[in-house]
Amino acid sequence: RHGDAGHARPAGVPYAQTTLVRRTDLSDSKALPGTLGYGAAVTVKGAGKGLITKLPASGSTVTRGKPLYWVDDQPVTVFYGDTPVFRTLDGAAVKAGASGADVTVLADNLKALGYDIGPEPRTTQSSTGTGKAPGAVLTSSLLDALKRWQRDTGRQQTGTLSVGQVVVLPGAVRVGAVKAQLGDPAEEDVLSV
Repeated sequence: RHGDAGHARPAGVPYAQTTLVRRTDLSDSKALPGTLGYGAAVTVKGAGKGLITKLPASGSTVTRGKPLYWVDDQPVTVFYGDTPVFRTLDGAAVKAGASGADVTVLADNLKALGYDIGPEPRTTQSSTGTGKAPGAVLTSSLLDALKRWQRDTGRQQTGTLSVGQVVVLPGAVRVGAVKAQLGDPAEEDVLSV
C-alpha cells in the first residue's frame, strides 16, 4: 500500500461539533470526624496576696505586656517564658547577687517590650560550685528598666517585682474558662488558657 500514499485525495469538508461552555466554580468537600480547638487547656493559678478585682472575657487573646487579670485593682501582666517569678526581685536581691531563670524572664520580657536593660545581664552557667542557679544575674540597670516599665503601665515605680505581679506563660494565650469570681483570693485557680 506504499504506492497509494503518492496519490493525493481531494480534501473533504471538515467535521466539527460544538458544545456550550459554562463558567462556574468547582468545589469538592469531604466530611471528616474531629474536634476543633485551641490546644490543651492549662490552668492559670494566681499567686501573691489580694483579691481578684477584674477578669478577662472568655475567648479574648492576651499577649506579652498586657494584663490577664487584676488583683487589688492592679494588673497582673503576661510575660513570656518557662519559669514563673518565684521570689521578690529588688535592690536587696541585687546586693545578694541574685541570679536564675526568673531574672532571665524579667530581662527578656523588658527587652522585648522595648526597654533598655543596660548591659546584657551576665549569665551563670551552672549551679555547680557557685551556689547560684543558672540564668541571668539581677543588676541595678535591670531594676531601673523595671521602674520605667512600672511608670509606663501606671504602677508605683518601686523597682520591685513581687510574686503575683506577672504571670509567665509560653506565649500569647486565648482565655478559655474563667474559674474565679470577683472578690476571690488571688492564690486560687483563676482561669484556663
